[in-house]
Amino acid sequence: MPTQHRKYKPQFPVLFFLSILFGLGWFVLLYGYHSLNPSEVNWIYAFGEDLFKGHIGWEWFRQEPWGFPLGRIEANGYPYGTYLFYMDSVPLLAIPLKVLSPWLGEPFQFQGIWGLLCVIGQMLAGMLILREFTHSNDPRGFIAGTFPADDVPHVHA
Repeated sequence: MPTQHRKYKPQFPVLFFLSILFGLGWFVLLYGYHSLNPSEVNWIYAFGEDLFKGHIGWEWFRQEPWGFPLGRIEANGYPYGTYLFYMDSVPLLAIPLKVLSPWLGEPFQFQGIWGLLCVIGQMLAGMLILREFTHSNDPRGFIAGTFPADDVPHVHA
């Protein structure tokens, strides 16, 4: 009886390591190392409206007293105010970081670290999806799996 040849399917830890490696390289190529420094905000101002709006929303929320509903910013949009999620400020990070705000430096930004995590996650997802379709150890497959993070909207964000 002939034996079936099983194709190699890369393990998750290998793909995770590759996504971190490629993700860090791609992120640093796009935004530079300085964007990972939490006290460096000048890169945000240089990149334009989207990142700037998110950072300003975080700063307003950080200075705003706690209230209900959670994420409300009275200082913006007088007399009605606005909400954190309308400011593109990633409430998933902004709310816990507000608790730590007294111990965080001035200025403080998390957009760089959040962006890096997003790039790594996109690369990992692309590699995992491609792994399911190819079942191959071909290095071109790993590189092709990084394409979701290389898309034009992400590069210009």
